Amino acid sequence: MNIWKYLEAKMSKLFCWGILIFSLSIHSQIKAQIPPIDYKRIVKLRPEKYLKSLGINKTKFKDSEIEVRIWRDNYATGQTKMIRLVHYKNQEWFAQSLDYFCYNEEYCNLDEYILDTVNLVKDWPSKWRNIIEKGLLDLPDQKRLNQKLEDETGILLAIGDGEAFTIEVLTRKGKKQMIYQNPESYAGFYAEEGKSDKGYEKILQLIELLKEAFDWKFLSKEPKN
Repeated sequence: MNIWKYLEAKMSKLFCWGILIFSLSIHSQIKAQIPPIDYKRIVKLRPEKYLKSLGINKTKFKDSEIEVRIWRDNYATGQTKMIRLVHYKNQEWFAQSLDYFCYNEEYCNLDEYILDTVNLVKDWPSKWRNIIEKGLLDLPDQKRLNQKLEDETGILLAIGDGEAFTIEVLTRKGKKQMIYQNPESYAGFYAEEGKSDKGYEKILQLIELLKEAFDWKFLSKEPKN
């Protein structure tokens, strides 16, 4: 066999192996960024029919690995804001925001809304890694967390007005949902009682990182009669 043809064949095989190893490395990095999901839990996502009517369909996980939706609700004004983040297999991100007014289930103004793309900050990939490494998408349920703190303090705390954050995580295999109402108020109250909790510390860290990544201000206004 010609020595040059032999070397060419060897180099071709090495190149193919290199591409394969690189692809597996990238794939494993992406997999490591997906938080744990309880696949047995039945999760009802936020208004799917409404999102679909706006052209916001469920992510097709052929080209993407994970979708995260973060909802912020203001109980006093009825303003709602949703940030949607989609992470693709090629490491690119797509982000958009949705603002609308919904004071209660009987009166929800879904005809007037603001849907726009979101420009993430340049260091968003590092913020995302920070979120994953700190387990900020793997949070305990607030009801369970409050129950534990109530048992420890003997104080039943209920905060009505304020705001709530809902974090929804979707992957090809499952989905999870975490709802935190007035996390700053609850965390502050129990901290004063000497019962700070890692669960509330994590949700506050997550909210802070998200605030640094995009604009959290409400754009929707209460419709005039």
